[in-house]
Amino acid sequence: MNNIIIKTIAVLAILSSFQVAMAQPPFGSRRGDHPQKAEMQKKIEDLRKVKLLDVLDLQNQQVEKFFVVYNKYQKQLSDLRSQIEQQSIALQGAIGNDASEKDLSEKTASLRASIKEAEEAIENRFNEVQPILSTRQYAQYVVFEARFRDELQRMILDRMRRMRDR
Repeated sequence: MNNIIIKTIAVLAILSSFQVAMAQPPFGSRRGDHPQKAEMQKKIEDLRKVKLLDVLDLQNQQVEKFFVVYNKYQKQLSDLRSQIEQQSIALQGAIGNDASEKDLSEKTASLRASIKEAEEAIENRFNEVQPILSTRQYAQYVVFEARFRDELQRMILDRMRRMRDR
């Protein structure tokens, strides 16, 4: 019972922080250097963890074991996403500046290598959490990962509609 109350309070706290963030002006920077972007990403990651706890219903030592693996790969993926964003901006700039074929090929290959590295990290995380979870929990985790972004987008759009309708 206490576990449900704690999860509910955590979800409500995170959702209320989304209300504040949604009231702020947009990031406005293509390079992601706006100070609110890091704060929003942290809130999204916190929401992801709370929802994972709720969906997976982890028991005792499972929580620690799961999040040791999960956090290791989440940090790696966050770094790779930043790298991919920077590389894609550089490639887009090179395209716009009529860069040489060689430069475009090198930047494209570098971006594709980073994307492949991110895909491998995702696959490694799936493989490493599997032994920690029951078959049912693992299936729920895979579905969660496949649908989290869509769910997050739906929550944000719902919040924006409610703010607009006020």
